[in-house]
Amino acid sequence: MATSLGAVIEFGFLMSADAYLVYPGLLPPQKHTAWLQTITRDICDSKAGHLTPEMVDKVPQLMSAWAYHPHSVTAPMELSPGGNVNPVFCTGKQCAIATEQLLKRLLDERQAGKSDVIATTSVYNSVLTGWARSGEGFAAAERAENILREMEYAYEMGDENVQPNRESFKIAIEAWTQSGAKDSIERSIRILEWTVDLIKSGKNLEARIDTESFDLVFREITNSRNVTVHEAKLAEGLLNLMEEVCTCTKGFETVNLHTSCYIIAIHTWTRSRAMGSARRSVQILQRMAHLYIEGHNNIVPDAVCFNYVFDALAKSGELGTVNRAKEIFQLMKGLYQSGCIESKPDVFSYSSLLSVCAYSKGDKNDKFEAFEFAMEILEEIGESDSVFPNHVTYGTALRACTNLLPICMQRQNIAEKIFNECRKNGQVNGKVLSQLRYAVSPKMFRNMIGDFSEENFPIEWGHNVQMKKRKGRKKD
Repeated sequence: MATSLGAVIEFGFLMSADAYLVYPGLLPPQKHTAWLQTITRDICDSKAGHLTPEMVDKVPQLMSAWAYHPHSVTAPMELSPGGNVNPVFCTGKQCAIATEQLLKRLLDERQAGKSDVIATTSVYNSVLTGWARSGEGFAAAERAENILREMEYAYEMGDENVQPNRESFKIAIEAWTQSGAKDSIERSIRILEWTVDLIKSGKNLEARIDTESFDLVFREITNSRNVTVHEAKLAEGLLNLMEEVCTCTKGFETVNLHTSCYIIAIHTWTRSRAMGSARRSVQILQRMAHLYIEGHNNIVPDAVCFNYVFDALAKSGELGTVNRAKEIFQLMKGLYQSGCIESKPDVFSYSSLLSVCAYSKGDKNDKFEAFEFAMEILEEIGESDSVFPNHVTYGTALRACTNLLPICMQRQNIAEKIFNECRKNGQVNGKVLSQLRYAVSPKMFRNMIGDFSEENFPIEWGHNVQMKKRKGRKKD
């Protein structure tokens, strides 16, 4: 038979109760759940005004135990020895409801005349945590936000015991980021904006958000599957908000800009492929570089940032991308050569630049200018002791030949030179051969690869290609 809290207190086993609350592993999961249920029922079913001081002291610990209690999506059932069906575990929803029931019981006790019974911010935070961890999606996140807003309203009406703090707001944000709701990002940002307003207006100076609060939302943006211009604008808006609070002299000391938030904003625009996405990516990168030069050492425009911008330019389909790429490339090299950043252009940088050239738009003159830049890139790669071109580099270079030059001996000779270098370095794969087929005439293609094909060629041609799986190769 389960031991009630009243029995525990009556027989002087209060230390055992403390141990079970603080160290739930002392009991098997099934027994611990049943034990929590029994104590919760004893407290909630007791008459208002009749809780002992010991019971009141245990309620916050009990609520925390429920808030962090392991749970399943559906509560498994088992037969008790008497044949009754009893739950072995609780669902997240049941755990969250248990925290609310205990909170209500404390409020009822106070209303019954127990003025020393106080529901504090930490007690409310347990309820917020219970819902944030419940797995109940939109409903749980909305419930957590509503409770948070009730706390703030009560505080502004004079109840200082429930003043929402940094943890309160962070839990509510986390509830939305874990909800899976369609508008989870917007709702998270809305709480951040609300928090900023509370601090700036002086209404709640304990609502001090920190870097992690912003990072929770940035991570949610990163996890978005289908990125559109909407998500890209949200990411940039979130970055703008973070920059805004970092310029404030008071109230936001725990918020620090860092490289990752800029990378996410840039990459989200790149993933969106929206009109103007490349321009927005370039602007964010330039802003980032400016802040770094000004002394913000947490914001380092590394190779990842530049490569995402090059990728955005390559996919934009806009006019003038080659000139923008040249400017950004010079900025990257200039920052590295001056010692401002440690990241120098890598193979991904050069491959992305070749892609910008290969897919550039414009007239004959624009394409010839893009081709010349592509040749400059290949020459720079060849002179480098630290950049080793891969199959993507060679395939993209061949694509540039096809897209930027008319079919002629010059194009074929350059394509042949690129392919021979690729074969020498063991970087040939099916895609490289496909690009070669487009770049040269059918006769020249056959002369270059003999009786082989995209699916079947000597293994030494591609022995350095880093792929999880390569199709079968045929030895000479």
